[in-house]
Amino acid sequence: AAALLAEIREEVDRADRKAQSALAAAGVAIGVLLAGLIAGHWSPFQLARSMQCLWWAGIVAAVGGLWCLASSVYPRGRRRELTSPGMVAYFGDAVRFRSPAELASALRSSADTNLERLADQIFRMSMIVDRKYRFVMGGMWLLFAAAAGCFAAVIGNVALR
Repeated sequence: AAALLAEIREEVDRADRKAQSALAAAGVAIGVLLAGLIAGHWSPFQLARSMQCLWWAGIVAAVGGLWCLASSVYPRGRRRELTSPGMVAYFGDAVRFRSPAELASALRSSADTNLERLADQIFRMSMIVDRKYRFVMGGMWLLFAAAAGCFAAVIGNVALR
């Protein structure tokens, strides 16, 4: 069980790295686009009306993709009910105690329920990994749709001329 928990924690790190890499790549692409817009060399309003709709749909998809990726890496500190009074299963349980002495006492009693604690951690960490990967996958698909939509709008506009 302890080895499984370690693997799950590694998977959380992998999901975070994937989301961070995708956010960085999207940031570069958005920076290039904004540089062109700010310099005044190009504007989406120069596109044909039909291509503008495709362009703005791509922008909406990009915003959704960025939101998904950011949601994946955003830390959540949700409070939860203790599984057993006095049991310490994760850091959120530890911060509920008023003193280190109370925490130490709870840790001693938690040592007797190690399997229950590991099961609780495996369950919660598995839920975190699942949520992170769902956000990463959704973000990647939305960014792909955004790139395809914006690219098609620009190419379609050239073809219409």
